Amino acid sequence: MNKNYTYLQDSCNHGCLPFWGKISENDRQNETLELANIELKFQELGANHTILQQENKLLRDNYRYQENEMKRLQNTTIELSKQVSELKQLNSINLAIDFRAIQYKVKSLEQKSDLLTNNQNARNQDFLALYDVTQVTDNLFTKHLQNFETIRNETLVNIFNIQSKQNASDVEMRTAFSKFTTLEGKVTDDSGKIHNLIGQIADDRRKVAITSCVSGNQRFTDGVVRFSSVYSNIGINNIATFKSSGKFVCEIPGLYYISAHIFTTTKGVEFYVKKNVNIIAFSASDTDSSYSTDPISAVVELQLRDTLYVYTGSHDIRGTYSCLSIMKVK
Repeated sequence: MNKNYTYLQDSCNHGCLPFWGKISENDRQNETLELANIELKFQELGANHTILQQENKLLRDNYRYQENEMKRLQNTTIELSKQVSELKQLNSINLAIDFRAIQYKVKSLEQKSDLLTNNQNARNQDFLALYDVTQVTDNLFTKHLQNFETIRNETLVNIFNIQSKQNASDVEMRTAFSKFTTLEGKVTDDSGKIHNLIGQIADDRRKVAITSCVSGNQRFTDGVVRFSSVYSNIGINNIATFKSSGKFVCEIPGLYYISAHIFTTTKGVEFYVKKNVNIIAFSASDTDSSYSTDPISAVVELQLRDTLYVYTGSHDIRGTYSCLSIMKVK
């Protein structure tokens, strides 16, 4: 490609010398630009030519590879043909061997068939003898079966009679058991009533009483007056709760009497006896005197775990002279 380019350039230079002498400087510049464009196109053609050469080489390499692969496949085909021929020969030999083996097996089977035929004849004779024995046994079995059916029918009749009698007995038994259950329920109810009555009588006979006073001069912020100095206590188990909370908790239901007197220096203040959260009695201190002792009492029926206590505002309560008594009346 370079030689062609050089030759073309030389030819152009020699042919254009007379022409260049006749044109102006501007024309020579235009021609120079055209020559540069021509040179650029030649360079592009050279590059395309190089690419075509590379592709041509690649195609030749692929052709040689395909040619070698074709030769390899032909050799493989020849080898496979030889192996198929050998297998056919081997198959013919195996068929001949298998035919002789089959003939031997057929003879062996014929011998075994003769032996089985002889055995079958002997078995037929045995079967005939066994059939005769079976006939005799079958006749005996039929007679025994008839006897069994007779006995079975008689037994079913007896069982039916026994079941009828048993059903009648079951009805009588259920009736008697129902009456007994009813009577037992009544006895249980009566026993419960008697037990409750005994418990009520015992509770009525139990004595419950307490007398206590306030320990020193105090002001109770929650309003519940605590009579923590206990002087007498009868029938109260949880006395510690009474001392700490100021509330008497009923352990035995009944009718109770409560009496208290409060000694205070606060004028015109109210005092209450409360059952749980309900006021059942009230009193008030003197409005004129500097000191007053204010009594308060009530009779109330208490149930289990009801509370009974004296309630006042946050006032000065004088100890020793402020006391409480509670007793079970009935």
